[in-house]
Amino acid sequence: MGNGSTVKKDYRVEKGYICERDYDERNGQFWFFLEPLNSCDDEKFFYVKTMPDGQYEVTGEWYMFSHRAQLNEHLRELKEELAGKVIHYFFYDEKTGQVIRKET
Repeated sequence: MGNGSTVKKDYRVEKGYICERDYDERNGQFWFFLEPLNSCDDEKFFYVKTMPDGQYEVTGEWYMFSHRAQLNEHLRELKEELAGKVIHYFFYDEKTGQVIRKET
């Protein structure tokens, strides 16, 4: 667990998280999982940075799972936690570190 990011064509998430499957010859199949960060006010949010090529770097809380059962358990817990919550997107200026726009 920790902060992590991924580059996407669209920064909005449909399910409240980003889950990507990959394969490594050494370790086999694994899942990269990115969920919203928690604010002091119990808001759920992702940091978003617009890339020069028009894509978006989305930053949140990062997990990696090597077993599908672990991923499924985490998803069950997260779905309960996200129920009724609005996901916010904080666009920030990399030079200043300041949030320049907030979207929901």
